[in-house]
Amino acid sequence: AVIAALRLEQFMKKSGTYNPDPYTDVDRGGTPEKNAGEDVYTAAFIGGSLTAGGSLWISETKKVLEEHMPGKTVRTINAGKGGTTSQYGAARFMEDVGQYAPDIVFVEFAVNDTEFSTENQAKMYMESIVRQCKKLTKEPIVVFLYAPYPVEKDSDLYKKWAQGVAWKEEVARHYGIKSINIYDYMQNDYAKTKEENGYNEFTDYLKKLYQASGSGFNVHGGYPKYAEAIREAFTQNYDECMSPMKNAGVYCKAEKDIADAEYKQISVDSPRMNYAGNWKFYTAAEQFTTDDGKISINSGHYLYPYFTHGIAQLENDKGAFGFDTTAAAVSISYSAATAGSSATVYIDQKESGTVSCQSIYHGVNYNTNWISLPNDGKTHRVIFVVDRPSNDNYVFRFGSIIERYTK
Repeated sequence: AVIAALRLEQFMKKSGTYNPDPYTDVDRGGTPEKNAGEDVYTAAFIGGSLTAGGSLWISETKKVLEEHMPGKTVRTINAGKGGTTSQYGAARFMEDVGQYAPDIVFVEFAVNDTEFSTENQAKMYMESIVRQCKKLTKEPIVVFLYAPYPVEKDSDLYKKWAQGVAWKEEVARHYGIKSINIYDYMQNDYAKTKEENGYNEFTDYLKKLYQASGSGFNVHGGYPKYAEAIREAFTQNYDECMSPMKNAGVYCKAEKDIADAEYKQISVDSPRMNYAGNWKFYTAAEQFTTDDGKISINSGHYLYPYFTHGIAQLENDKGAFGFDTTAAAVSISYSAATAGSSATVYIDQKESGTVSCQSIYHGVNYNTNWISLPNDGKTHRVIFVVDRPSNDNYVFRFGSIIERYTK
C-alpha cells in the first residue's frame, strides 16, 4: 500500500496535470437550455426514495404552481436518492440541485432521518441545505416536507419520527420556512372520513393507501395524500408557502462548521484526478455490464442527478487514485454495488485512516466516512490506495470525491 501511494505521488509530481483550485473543476453541464423567450420557473425536490419515486405528488405540485403562475413554464428536478438522509443530501445539494438555479426547493428527509441518534444530526444537515440555498446567486423559496411512516400515533416509530420532525421545525421557524406535515394531513383526513367509510382506527385508513409489509405497511405508498396535502397548503395560504426565507444567522451554533459548510465534487473524469493501476471508466455511452449478473449498476446512475460524468472501477487487484485539495474533509460518493470495498488514505504521504463502501442496498448511492484534513488553507495531497477484495462479487467503484469546506 505504501509503495502504491509513493508511486502515485511520484506520478502526480511529474504529470503536472493537477489543478488544486476547487472552484475550477470540469464543467457540470450548467442549467439546462430553455427556448428563447421562455419564462421558466424551476421547482427542485431533494430527499430519499419517497422523493425519487414521488412522480405523482411532484406532478401535482407542478400543477399547483402552474395554476398560480399562468404564462410560466414550470420545470421540475427530482433529486431524490433512495435510502439517503439529509447528511448525504447536504453533501450533494450543490451538485444535484444548486447548480440548476431553482426558484423553489422542497426538502424531504423526515423518514430516513429517523435513524439519526441525536438532536444535532436532525437539525444541522437540514440547516446545511438551507444555508446552501441562501448562498445561491438567486435565493430560492424553501419548503420542508415531512413524509410519514404509515403507523398509529401510539407506536414507538411514530414517536421517534415526530421528535425528529419537531427538531426540524426549530430550523424551519428560525428561517421562516413553510413546512407541510403529511402525517398530520392524513390524520385530519381520517377524522373527517372515518364515519362515512366505517373506519375503526387509523390503520383502516392506511390499508387503502399502503401495501402490507410484515405486521405493518411498506412506507412507499400514500402518494395521493402527499399530493392532496401539498395542494391544500398552497391553496389555503399560497403567500405563506411562497414567502422568502428570513435573513438569519446559523441556528446550530455548536455545529456551525457543518451547518454552514460548503461542498464541492470532483468527478472521476476531472483533470484534478490521477490514477495508478488499471482503472476502467463507465458512462452512459459505455455502461457497465457483467455476464453473471452478480454486479450491476442501476440505469438511473447514468441519468441526472446520478453519475453524469461516469463511474471509475478498479480492474485489477491493486490500484490508487489521488488529488490535491484545500478542503477541510473529503469522502467518496459510490454506488452501493461496491459494498465491502475499502481503501487506505494517505494525506501528504502519512497514513490517515480508511474509507469503506458498505451498504445493505444494491444500486443506491452513498458516500463513505469523512477523512479530515488540516483545514489550514494550504493544499494537501490525498491518495487512496485500494486492495480489491477476494470476493469476486465486490469491486471498488466510485462516481466522485466530495469535498467539504468549512471556515
